[in-house]
Amino acid sequence: MTSYTIEQHVQMIKLYYQNECSLVQTLRALHPFYGRRGGPSKSTLQRLVTKFETTGSVNDQPTPVRQR
Repeated sequence: MTSYTIEQHVQMIKLYYQNECSLVQTLRALHPFYGRRGGPSKSTLQRLVTKFETTGSVNDQPTPVRQR
C-alpha cells in the first residue's frame, strides 16, 4: 500500500471534477502519471473524494494519541 502526497491527492481531486465526477474516467486519466497498475484503486479514489466533499480538505487527519 502506497501513501500519496498532498499534491497527488489534489491532482486526483482536480481530475475527478474535470472528468465530470466519473471515477472510471479519472482512473484512466491517471494512467499516464502512475501507469496501468501503479495508480490508486477505485475505492481509494472514492474514499478521497468523499473525504474532500465532507471536510473540504485532502489532508490526513492526525491519529488521536491517548494522554498518559
